[in-house]
Amino acid sequence: MDRRSDYLQTIPVGARSASAAIVVMFMALTFGCSKKLEGPPVDTRETIAMMYVTAPTLEIRGRASGDSPLVATYKQGETVSVVAVAGQWAEVRTGSATGWALQDGLSRNKRETALPDNTTVRFVKAPMAVASSARASGEIVLEAFVNSGGSVVSVKTVENTTGSLDLERRNRDELTGAIFEPMIVDGKPQTFIYTHRATY
Repeated sequence: MDRRSDYLQTIPVGARSASAAIVVMFMALTFGCSKKLEGPPVDTRETIAMMYVTAPTLEIRGRASGDSPLVATYKQGETVSVVAVAGQWAEVRTGSATGWALQDGLSRNKRETALPDNTTVRFVKAPMAVASSARASGEIVLEAFVNSGGSVVSVKTVENTTGSLDLERRNRDELTGAIFEPMIVDGKPQTFIYTHRATY
């Protein structure tokens, strides 16, 4: 009998089974790790059109539905690759995936991405007039800093000759909640300062 046989005879039967199990597990792990890891499937569809974003913000959704989760946004003037069209929706590439956008925010013509100029202050939601609870007299002048989207970012008091801090606060609150149409200059939304006057 050779040395290997002598060695095997000295190993208890249970230990031999455990050793065999370890060898099988090692082989299984080696075989499993040798498999190529697969990533998500790649969309290989061809682009059917390159289009320009004409909307100030183009929302890309997971499905062709307005209540589908938002997956990405594009800004006016950016280009998108369209791979499919379904009714009023266009399927566009978003990196390695795709999403759906309303076609009315897209154009094949780059010139259509410029918005018409609008230098007149117009409210979407105007501040309500604040009534005086006392016999106040005078004027409150406020300045609102409005961002390019038409929202009020901050309000500062320029003058208050009424002597009423309560009237001033209530007018500031009303002006802070106002919403403006975007100010458009040379086809692009701009920030601006709006002066608000309340006379008592």
